[in-house]
Amino acid sequence: MAADPVEELTKSNPGPSEEIEFWAATAKNLDAVFVQLQSEKVRRVLRYLDRAKSTYTAPFGKLCKEMFLARSKARSNQKFLRALKPW
Repeated sequence: MAADPVEELTKSNPGPSEEIEFWAATAKNLDAVFVQLQSEKVRRVLRYLDRAKSTYTAPFGKLCKEMFLARSKARSNQKFLRALKPW
């Protein structure tokens, strides 16, 4: 598999194996981002931004929500495509 999972899907005629690998890699990467966003350091920064009534608070929250939705989608796709692996 290529270093960039998107590259696999943009090749001409990617097969089911490439799609399974793409969603597995995407889910793994988004899981790593999720863990970082749950860290105490990030939470501390968010509390500071909130207390300071920063204009960055809302966009960062929106970005986090979008990331969580993308993570959920990637994990769901990975789960259902895993059923194709034996074939």
